[in-house]
Amino acid sequence: MTKVASKVRASESQGDVRKDVVKATTKEAYGSKTWRSGGESSSTSSSSSEAAPQQPQPYDGDQRLEFRYEKPRWRRYARCALVATGTTVLICLGIPAWIRSFIGCQQPTCQSWIQEMSHSIDVSKKPCDDFYDYVCGHYSSAASATLLQGTVFPNAFLRLQVRVILAFYKRVIIQDLDAMRDEEGEDSPRFKAIYMSQRCLHETFNGVDRLGKLKDFMAGYNLTWPPNKDKLPTSLFDTLVELSLKRDVNVLFHLQTDKNFNQPGFYMLHWELNLEAVLTWSVLRTLLASAGELHDAFVRSATLLAESPPDPRLIGRVIDLDNRFLTVTALPLLALRTRMTLDYVKISDAESVMAPKLTADRLLHAINRLLPADRQLTADDQMIVKNKFFLPFVADLVVGEHSGSETVSGYVAFLLALQLAGPMSPKYLATVMPGGSETGATLLRMVSCITVPNQLLSYAMVDLFNEWFLEEGKLAAIRNMSANLWNAAESIIANLSWIDEETRDSGVKRIRRLGRVVGHPFSLPTSEGLREHYAFLPRFPASYASMFTAVHDASAERRLSLIKATSPVLRGEDPEQPMILVNAFYLPIYHWVFIMDAIMFAPFYELSVPESVNYGALGHVVGHEVTHGFDPVLGVFNESGQKGDWWSSMSRKVFDERVQCLRDLYNRVSRSTGHRYGDTALSENFADCGGMEKVLRAFRSLGQQPEVKLGEQRFTAEQAFFVSSCFKWCEQNSEQPTTDGALEELVMIYSPLRMRCNVPLMNTPAFSEAFSCAEGAPMNPELRCELF
Repeated sequence: MTKVASKVRASESQGDVRKDVVKATTKEAYGSKTWRSGGESSSTSSSSSEAAPQQPQPYDGDQRLEFRYEKPRWRRYARCALVATGTTVLICLGIPAWIRSFIGCQQPTCQSWIQEMSHSIDVSKKPCDDFYDYVCGHYSSAASATLLQGTVFPNAFLRLQVRVILAFYKRVIIQDLDAMRDEEGEDSPRFKAIYMSQRCLHETFNGVDRLGKLKDFMAGYNLTWPPNKDKLPTSLFDTLVELSLKRDVNVLFHLQTDKNFNQPGFYMLHWELNLEAVLTWSVLRTLLASAGELHDAFVRSATLLAESPPDPRLIGRVIDLDNRFLTVTALPLLALRTRMTLDYVKISDAESVMAPKLTADRLLHAINRLLPADRQLTADDQMIVKNKFFLPFVADLVVGEHSGSETVSGYVAFLLALQLAGPMSPKYLATVMPGGSETGATLLRMVSCITVPNQLLSYAMVDLFNEWFLEEGKLAAIRNMSANLWNAAESIIANLSWIDEETRDSGVKRIRRLGRVVGHPFSLPTSEGLREHYAFLPRFPASYASMFTAVHDASAERRLSLIKATSPVLRGEDPEQPMILVNAFYLPIYHWVFIMDAIMFAPFYELSVPESVNYGALGHVVGHEVTHGFDPVLGVFNESGQKGDWWSSMSRKVFDERVQCLRDLYNRVSRSTGHRYGDTALSENFADCGGMEKVLRAFRSLGQQPEVKLGEQRFTAEQAFFVSSCFKWCEQNSEQPTTDGALEELVMIYSPLRMRCNVPLMNTPAFSEAFSCAEGAPMNPELRCELF
């Protein structure tokens, strides 16, 4: 109608509204509908129209124009509207529902812990026969398993980690950066952390690639891949030392300023393996080798950087060198717990630890050229060498007769480019992905947009995490729980009947100096403290690649300024660790326990559940980590960070007998699996059992606790404590064997989850008392191993 009216109005404006104009216009709009003047209306057949077309007639202004309309097609309209509405609803609701069915809950706070635990219990099983079967019998259905939860993320730790990452990722993406800048300022570490993550994601989504910056960074050190024969580094060793100390980029080895354990507040150089880089490349290399693409990856990466195919013979030599490097470094990592060492070495004795050609003069030259004149090192200064097994091979590479070769320079350049690819060039990262997958590189880059800022600005990130997700009062409650556990551990050691006074004094001192970070360091309770901690950070540049190098450069500069300092610098928040992980861990040598913020949710801790449930879950996890400070594998380092026996010879003999008892117990229980978990998982088994003793004592110190109702079952407080301690180990498809040999060897440092539930309780008399287990029942064995 609008079109018709407009044409009529156009004719009227010219002073001549003709009948033929109206007719033609009407036909255009309504097709077969016709009109007649004089108040009559009729329809004209198509045949008569063709035989005798009407001639245009002069328009009489008194005549009325009448239009004939077809009956509205309401049914068709209704069907279209219903289909469109239904489709829209399905898209808007179905896609999120599909996502939920695939990955489950997307918030760390959305698990119905008590309800899920209630449904998991299989009352047809007897708790005294197999407590894991009793607690976890219906876990698969109780956990509302999704596709991922039932396969990739089958247990509580992994399921919660997925929820935490998704929730945090979403909040980072939608955070209003402008509002944050106005409220906190650009110097705020929290603003910088979000800015860095959002910039990374923005560049990833928009396909930004800074391959040129990667090339320029490498060219600044005469490193290219493939190498340029006419422009190799003058001294590869000097180059790698500078990259470590000035740029915080560590290739082949990790050289940094860290604590002098003998002089609190002072710092010295630490040499160690770049564990993260070695593990990352080992995993990626395994995937490439499995796909038969290892050689292709080296060729693709070199071709991208040099824009021409490399010499095949060079590729062969570099791959051979890579095989030897990983044999020396990666394979021993499986036994690193037992081989972990820390040595104080005078610079004058460097040759004896590293390589004959790495003299004190050469080492001092490489380091002192980076230090101001008033803080030069001398041959009498000490440095710390961690896990020295890898150093002779690496030192020979960078100072030996082949250090100036194309092969070694090319290999170093390849590893350097690999480290820089994540923040700088997804295109380069794709060349070392199986199939040259750009999608895989993009996904890896997206993950790094959260993980890298979480590593570099850990306490700023976790401060945001706590503000967004942690209930008020929860952190204080968990810190109170940890204090109870420390007190329980000290009480146990102080009252052990089988150790002498010398060992007792050493043990009490050991628990008192055991540091802990719960959520974030106690020394960073305010935004002012956080700003002071990250005061070394510069104003961030615009690109993510530049941010990455700016943070690393500033961190390296701060650490380097601590060398040969004239007064102590006390930083209780060192060593800094990523905190948005569903985990807690003990850091040997440093003697610190970290309780991460991401584990402060169900099924580990909730303010709304009884303390018996919380102590059985998170309390046992924390007790486990505290016990690592005393175990026969990790608890062997003294205040200087070196291996040293703090047990007297008499107490050590009794302790070793008890440890052997524990070995035998786990080997006996695991006999049907074909693995001797009593030997391979000794450290973790010791921590599981010793941690149970500590957390039970801490829980009992709370006094009388109420009963807990789980579904139709009522449990005493101690029974609920034991149920919760087992529930965190529940897993779907727990009997599926591991098929990958290397992964299986790595996983064997932990006992199967069924054993982690059952054996500590078998070894705890209070469990059999709580459930009235008959003597000789599987969960009430005659032989127990008293540790503490």
